[in-house]
Amino acid sequence: MTVFVFLLLSYGICFFIQHKMAFLHGRWDFLNKLLICTYCLGFHCGWISYLLMVWGKVFEQISIPNLLIYSFVSASFCYICDASVQYLENNTRHE
Repeated sequence: MTVFVFLLLSYGICFFIQHKMAFLHGRWDFLNKLLICTYCLGFHCGWISYLLMVWGKVFEQISIPNLLIYSFVSASFCYICDASVQYLENNTRHE
């Protein structure tokens, strides 16, 4: 259950930053590239989500290997979700 909550948290943060924070677009070239790439942004949302998930716990539980694993899992999940949503939006008939 915790992993599912983590994945939803990561995708929620990624979607929010990409689609709802319009003021970030067009500021810096690096930031624009990051906002376009769901995989890249999903990675950063993964480590942010990981830190949020262990916020109230003892800091000994935070480990660099876990942080990296969760970040890459988040990147993959965000990319798969975004690609699926784009496919559904483009191939659904609106009548």
